[in-house]
Amino acid sequence: MVQNWFSSASPAQGVGSGHDNYDDSWSVIKWTSLHVEIYDHLILTKETVMVPWFKDHVNFSRVFLAGDSACANIVYDVVVRASSSENLLGEGFKIAGIALIHPFFDNNEVDKYCSFVFPECEGLDDPRLNPAAHLRLLSSLIFRKVIVFTPEKDFLRERSLTYYDTLKKSGWNSEVEIMETQGEDHVFHLIEPNCEKVGLLMKRIVEFFNEKI
Repeated sequence: MVQNWFSSASPAQGVGSGHDNYDDSWSVIKWTSLHVEIYDHLILTKETVMVPWFKDHVNFSRVFLAGDSACANIVYDVVVRASSSENLLGEGFKIAGIALIHPFFDNNEVDKYCSFVFPECEGLDDPRLNPAAHLRLLSSLIFRKVIVFTPEKDFLRERSLTYYDTLKKSGWNSEVEIMETQGEDHVFHLIEPNCEKVGLLMKRIVEFFNEKI
């Protein structure tokens, strides 16, 4: 599960959190994928940081990524980077699917601050903010299924629906699903974590991870 954080930065750097979070998350995935080669070939160096727990509990051929709000955007960026070159993460490391929970895909308000958080942002059609505008990237994604969760009252709901519809029509030959929660707003699961609808959301996420591919 991708979680967000704000990294420290000097006033001259601004917030800087967006760029750092995207790059740091990609670095974590690359570091995790290295463990496949370590365990398969016993490649050990002074720089290798092994996590013994991975060996007995992680199925590297069936990796799922999930994130909510802006972290869903980070998840999507990770799989776009992983899809840019065949076996970029190694043959034994496979991203099976992603769960995008209330993704922060753009609307008309994003441009008020995105240039501050992302100095290198390409504007509202930046693929991290508006993936539906990039059909070539959509059709080349390497994972096998995606589920998008969106609440009925989310101010970003239309963008989630656009992403879902565009992905289905892009020629991407895998499974795409959307689940809408009636009567709720953006990241309601963080505001009322014990409500019944959060339980249903979590139940569907668990089912999604456990489904046969």
